[in-house]
Amino acid sequence: GLEHRVLRPYGYTVDDAARRVTVPAVSADRKILMVGDSALFGIGVDDEHTIASFLQAELGASAEVVNAGVGGYDAAMALEVARSGSDQDRYHALAYVAHDNDLQIGFRRAQIETSHALWRQLPGILHAARIRYVDGVALLAARVREEGSVFAPIGHYADHGHLSRRGNALLAGRIHAALLPTGP
Repeated sequence: GLEHRVLRPYGYTVDDAARRVTVPAVSADRKILMVGDSALFGIGVDDEHTIASFLQAELGASAEVVNAGVGGYDAAMALEVARSGSDQDRYHALAYVAHDNDLQIGFRRAQIETSHALWRQLPGILHAARIRYVDGVALLAARVREEGSVFAPIGHYADHGHLSRRGNALLAGRIHAALLPTGP
């Protein structure tokens, strides 16, 4: 299996459906399904510090956030989780937390360049489809620049690619804002 090296020990809990537990526990008719890979699952942080748990705290009892992140999943696998989840239950919203390797087509230089081109086109594609897009990489880069310290990235990441408690809180706040109605 993959070994993850994080800056501090952490623990996690999974429910009967093998999904990462979102805290605080909420049961509501309005549900938000979150799909993605290990970044959404929350490698490196405790249950209460995942993106899903921070989003749940922001939403309170108004909605139930379901963390369906699975380590190692790519875009196609996350889409299948979303499809399967929507077959089993009704969701008010779907949030896909993507890692930069989720759309990686291969490892040869031309394949990597194609993957990067697709990532650059993704915001426009989603906008055209009227799907809200949050660029977490740009959000975190801006925060790091604002802090003006070479150590700022350390505070936002648990390891080389997974967010820390602080990074997850920042991204969850931006996702929460994206879920709010945009007007009439």
